[in-house]
Amino acid sequence: MRRTVLHTQAVPWSVLDGEALAALAERALDPQSVSNKPRQQLYEYAVLNDEPAWVARLAAVRFEPARGALAFAEEREVRLIETGANLVRRHYAAYEGRNFKEVLRQVAQYGPDFRNPFNQTPLMIAAQRGNVALTETLLARGADVELADNHGRLAYHHVLLRALLDAAYAAGPFADLHRLLAPPAVDVMVEERLVKLDAHLIEYFLFNAMLALMQHRLNYPKWWRVGLKVDDFVEPAHAFPESVLPERRKRRAYLSGVLARNEISRDYAYNRRLFARTSHGFYVLNPALSLRQGEGWTPIYERLNPPRIDRYLGHRERIEKIVAFQAEYARNPDAAFAALDAQFVEADPASDETPDRPGGAASA
Repeated sequence: MRRTVLHTQAVPWSVLDGEALAALAERALDPQSVSNKPRQQLYEYAVLNDEPAWVARLAAVRFEPARGALAFAEEREVRLIETGANLVRRHYAAYEGRNFKEVLRQVAQYGPDFRNPFNQTPLMIAAQRGNVALTETLLARGADVELADNHGRLAYHHVLLRALLDAAYAAGPFADLHRLLAPPAVDVMVEERLVKLDAHLIEYFLFNAMLALMQHRLNYPKWWRVGLKVDDFVEPAHAFPESVLPERRKRRAYLSGVLARNEISRDYAYNRRLFARTSHGFYVLNPALSLRQGEGWTPIYERLNPPRIDRYLGHRERIEKIVAFQAEYARNPDAAFAALDAQFVEADPASDETPDRPGGAASA
């Protein structure tokens, strides 16, 4: 309909949506393949989306740029996207500054919600790059704030993630971008109960912040133990403007209390059951949650890690195993440890080591 009314065209390039990305991964990660073209495509997708889990898989099939990027990131202690300055300039230079005529030319040609080869919309890129003027222009031209990337993240989640990782961004364009892009509310289904998180609620902030940050942390094993802890929100929140998060809501004790009272096993009258505790002080999003998607509902981890993509990454399985272990531990610690030991032996029958215990259980 939009294409007919506005006379826009389909983009002339291939877009790595979920289905195309899964097909590309199958070719790129095949150790028998002699072609590096699909590996280069997957590598560029991984760098621009800051997903080193893909790069680790590419390194395992001896793709040298992947090995080099991982070594550089480890040596300099930087994020993957910071190793790809040339890629970032090549694909995002048009979105920087106030001279964004090329972006608007493409919008006129392909529509305001066209996808780049990495399945990102102009609004997602402009917001993540901190370009308030371009974001305002795209919204004025009809850009859809509810479109998601391959991991279910809206343009607002790209903004929130960068603010959580970059204090200068949080203190700079974040306030305006939050005002422009934050949805007025989020609807979630929790075990057949509809829960509406209005924007004024602190649960709204923590839910969206966890949704934005979890995928990033899962991609970085050195920053991921068994979930997210309150300090993952408290420390970056110091740079958040008052209009986004009032000072009284930045306190560690306050945020810790909100996480705890909305944990699935907590006996609290107003518990929204948004989070699952995976260890002492560590939380993930409740696996029983579903997010509204159009007229239907999608389980939260199918939205964040669609099965066709996650079969190569295993993020969802890691979370579900942790949550299942913690639930079993609460009922029967000995049985939980026995099951964990059995999994470890099955994975490596020759080893006589014992597996690491999730943090809360290990101290019991």
